[in-house]
Amino acid sequence: KITQQKPVMWGDAIIGFGSTAIVYANGSEMDWPVVAFSPRKANTVLYLSLDGYEKFDDIMARLG
Repeated sequence: KITQQKPVMWGDAIIGFGSTAIVYANGSEMDWPVVAFSPRKANTVLYLSLDGYEKFDDIMARLG
């Protein structure tokens, strides 16, 4: 609901929403979901491709 994007499988275990280009320090680029999660055996992993994490300090503290 939040991203208003359909879920897409990224590899075998990552469910992503939306797409953005990630640029590495060496200049190479790769497409990556804007928001994604992966339900792992021990924990669920949350991937966020957002600039300005400092705006979300309170939420990030609750996520751990």
